[in-house]
Amino acid sequence: MGNVVEGECIPEPVSFETDSWATIKRAINEDNTNLYSVGDTKEVLIGGVSYTVRLSNKTFDVCDTVENDFSQTACGFVFEFINTIGDNSSMNSTSTNVGGWPLSDLFTYLNNDIYNKLPSDLKSVIADTYGRSGYGKDDLTCLTTFNSKLYLLSLKELYGGDPNVDTARYSMKQLEYYQGKKI
Repeated sequence: MGNVVEGECIPEPVSFETDSWATIKRAINEDNTNLYSVGDTKEVLIGGVSYTVRLSNKTFDVCDTVENDFSQTACGFVFEFINTIGDNSSMNSTSTNVGGWPLSDLFTYLNNDIYNKLPSDLKSVIADTYGRSGYGKDDLTCLTTFNSKLYLLSLKELYGGDPNVDTARYSMKQLEYYQGKKI
């Protein structure tokens, strides 16, 4: 059985690998993701090329609120591409991180060029995500916020601990997939 949404019957969840993005979105919205496990993967076709996404987080555990300026990039239902998509692009055309992530060349590339190449059914499940970005290891006062559909994972989200090169490290958490792993 499934629910009818806008004239379309959306099946019940079976597995992250085989479910449609519409089923996954419905499962997330109804908090019915118990058949999905952190580490599950799914193939995505982009321009005729197959890429793999991995479910990297499912809960809001250890997450503070947006109102407290806590980055939501590793909170809730998060999946990541595990292969490189797009061209080899630089963070910026110059050796600077002034302005943090939202003013970087790569932010624009991911959220325009790459996002626009994604299949529409996949785009329908990607929400704007509130995040925090630092400017560098020595500038604790220059933190910026952003809303982004696609973003790079931070050192904290990957490695946990206290990576002292990231000034936003206190306003984010490690993704569940990477907890206890040596990467």
